[in-house]
Amino acid sequence: AVAHKNAEKRVKETEKRLYDIIQFLPDPTFAIDSNGIVIAWNQANEEMTGISAKDMIGKGNYEYAIPFYCERRPILIDLVSKSDEERLRSKYAPVRREGDVLIAETSLPRPLGRYAVLACKASPLYNESGDIVGAIETIRDITEQRRSEEALQESEERYRLTLDAASDGIWDLDIASGNAFFSDRWYTMLGYEPGEMPGSYATWRSLLHPGDLERAEEHIQNHIREGEGSFQLEFRMQTKDGGWRCILSRGKIVGRDEEGRALRLLGTHTDITEQKEAEKALQESERLYRLITENMTETISILDLSLRFTYVSPSVESLRGTFHEALEREAAGEPVGVVSLDLEIYRKDGSTIWVNNTMTFLRDNDGVATAILIVIRDVTERRRAELEADRNKRLLEAMLDGIPDIVGLQLPDHTIIRYNKAGYEILGMRPEDIDGRKCYEIIGRSSPCELCATMQAVRSKKQETVERYIPELDMFMECTSNPVLDENGEIELVIKVLHDITERKEVEDALLESKQKFKSLFMNMTEGSALHELIYSEEGIAEDYRIIEINPAYERVLGIRWEDTINKTSREIYNVSDPPYLEEYAGVVRSGDPVIFETYFQPMKRHFIISAYKTGENRFATICEDITEKKLAEEELLLKDASIDASLNGLAITDIFGNITYANPAFLSMWGASDINEVIGRSIISLWTAEDIGTEIADSIQRSGSWSGEISGTRKDGSEIIIELATSLVRDASGAPIAMMGSCIDITARKQEERALQAANRKLQILSSVTRHDILNKIMVIDGYIWLKREKEGDQQDMYLADIEKAVKSIERQIEFTRQYENLGVQAPTWVSITTLIEVINDGRLPIIQHLCDDLTVFADPMIQKVSENLMENTLRHAEGASRVEIRCEERERQLVIIWEDDGPGIPDDLKERIFERGYGENTGLGLFLSREILAICRKQIFVPPSSPQNPSGSTAFHRALPLRMKYHAGIARRTAR
Repeated sequence: AVAHKNAEKRVKETEKRLYDIIQFLPDPTFAIDSNGIVIAWNQANEEMTGISAKDMIGKGNYEYAIPFYCERRPILIDLVSKSDEERLRSKYAPVRREGDVLIAETSLPRPLGRYAVLACKASPLYNESGDIVGAIETIRDITEQRRSEEALQESEERYRLTLDAASDGIWDLDIASGNAFFSDRWYTMLGYEPGEMPGSYATWRSLLHPGDLERAEEHIQNHIREGEGSFQLEFRMQTKDGGWRCILSRGKIVGRDEEGRALRLLGTHTDITEQKEAEKALQESERLYRLITENMTETISILDLSLRFTYVSPSVESLRGTFHEALEREAAGEPVGVVSLDLEIYRKDGSTIWVNNTMTFLRDNDGVATAILIVIRDVTERRRAELEADRNKRLLEAMLDGIPDIVGLQLPDHTIIRYNKAGYEILGMRPEDIDGRKCYEIIGRSSPCELCATMQAVRSKKQETVERYIPELDMFMECTSNPVLDENGEIELVIKVLHDITERKEVEDALLESKQKFKSLFMNMTEGSALHELIYSEEGIAEDYRIIEINPAYERVLGIRWEDTINKTSREIYNVSDPPYLEEYAGVVRSGDPVIFETYFQPMKRHFIISAYKTGENRFATICEDITEKKLAEEELLLKDASIDASLNGLAITDIFGNITYANPAFLSMWGASDINEVIGRSIISLWTAEDIGTEIADSIQRSGSWSGEISGTRKDGSEIIIELATSLVRDASGAPIAMMGSCIDITARKQEERALQAANRKLQILSSVTRHDILNKIMVIDGYIWLKREKEGDQQDMYLADIEKAVKSIERQIEFTRQYENLGVQAPTWVSITTLIEVINDGRLPIIQHLCDDLTVFADPMIQKVSENLMENTLRHAEGASRVEIRCEERERQLVIIWEDDGPGIPDDLKERIFERGYGENTGLGLFLSREILAICRKQIFVPPSSPQNPSGSTAFHRALPLRMKYHAGIARRTAR
């Protein structure tokens, strides 16, 4: 009986202990028997449902479901029986079975519109025989765990949206393995698809410009070794198409091991190529990327061995608002009811897990603590989720604060939740300054901006971007608003990114103005200009080029039309087999050095000056000037210069003050100069002997613009020179005088001959005069005697006297001849017109016909007129039957031949020379003799040509041969004979 009582007592104690265990489990727990009657309802369940065990134990008919679902219905504990499983699975939420334990989660409504997430476990209760006698269900409130997981998901989603909204690429490097995470933007800013290249340090290194690689690696390694603060550096990275982008990289070490060694490096890539190209120099920017951790308030508690708190830090109040009551009870000596601790413990294999320890005192009926109940559950996944959520939150904070643009989180109604660090700095505000304010209110406005990206994003529920000027900040901003949608598709949050594009706008405006100026210059150039692009073969060799653009002058200069030129190759445009000047143009593109060359383009038969310079990758521009007329003028000028240099006449040009600026070789030779520098700059008047001749020339030029005459001067060696000079004034297009030009002939030798001839003639004249006087005196005596004799003598005597008289007359004629002869060469030679010579003898006795003689003059003794008279007298006396006289002028072998011809009987060949002898003929015999002598004085000749088949002595012809020369008078040349 005693044993039976002891057994019953032990059973009751066991039941009591089990009851206490269930009662003090930290999770709500209840049990039912096989009839569905509640047999246990612990304290935690009372706290959750607000229904005491007294009111619930003994109840059936699904009464236990009412506190949870507000209705009578089967719940998880009722699924323990496999017979109902199929029916319940089709009606209720899915469950998971692990052996005979059922596991499920459910969401229950709570006050204030909240929900509680419960994790439920149900298992059967067995008796000693192994028969099911009921079921037990434990309920754990995992609302906070689910909120942590949802916060993690939300954090990850915000992280993803932030990456999408930001214009920067994000990178996260594991230093030990070299593996890395690259954001989508990291790839796309280089032209790659996201994930197209492996995420690794090696990938980043392979894309770096060779000139930046060593510097960049050294900078990063120094940062890893020193590990203080963040770093930033600039380098160039190669794009997918082979180009280069300028990248600003910022980063910081965000993870270390226990020994302080760097584990992770986090940072961003910012594409600053446009700024680099526009500014050509990057200004030092402030450090924009750094990680800021929020100070987590830690609670420190000290318990004695009786699990009584001996110290609790003040921060505990912020964790549990009701903890002061517990402290008050503890101060009164009342032990704490329940203690919950999270601990990291080691497993057998050396790994660690996180567990939650819930400790409470088990008390007897008198309330005396008899044992400590410890309930341990694995919270590793919860802790991991919480740590991951916290890590992502810190990463998100670091990302936001590391972005140089303004990033703001705001509600759809524009209310600001927060900004990143750059936002506060640019706006000059603190977080507390923007609390509850709308974005437009922060900059001093009372209503949203007219062009608002957030308003557009709220309407479209998708990302929107606008560019606008914000006068309050004096900045151009690129505003991007990205809405975050909840599970119902409604906008929960808006992420707004404001990127400062002020410098870009200024550069764009300057670039637009520059382009407009360039276009205006390009289209209005007088020279032809064209833009070209080289065409390369597969081997990379330039094989042609196409024209991209031409200006109107190019059309005019080359005679081609714009529509026939654009995007066509040189072979098509110029209709040639080889592209013109391809080697020169390819060299310009290859080296970048401009070239200028002069060329003759055979297909167009034009001369050009072409300048070419590089304008871009495989592109160049040309400017061409048509110099064909200039080249022809230069060639003509060269010919004229050669003619002037070869001229026998001396030519000189002076300025309007008479200083010599040019002289040809003939002029230098006349004055005895061997080099042109001996006369350049010298006054031409200084060469002349007569001092007043300069005044005479100046007066004449001022009146009529020209002067001609003879001038004497002194050569370099001191000898005398006499020139015949003709000079005229040269004027420009406006009529203003700019120079004087003179042409001169050296007549020194001729003048010396004239002087010698005049001296000889004067001597002959004296001798002839004396001789003639003496002879005439004698003749007068003879004549007197004859007269006296005739008075006294007879007829026979008369005959003798007649002979004497005849002889005397002959002497008289001869004396007359000497008188005429002595006049030869006495007078100076002069220019005599042939037409004038003919007019004097054209008295109507015989018709005179002249050919080609109208514009000719001869330089001869004035007695040349006597030659024409003698020839006419000879024709009248001896050319019986002559009806006319023909006078022809012909040029033969640089000589002027004047032919006198009548249609009389002609002269026999044996007399053609004798008729020029003195005394030959039927009259005086002096006419033709004098004619030859007159012409001989001036180095001319007269003769009768021999008979020919065309004229076998059928007519009389006298030929006069005169040397030809050109005479310049008043700047006009005329053909003359001398």
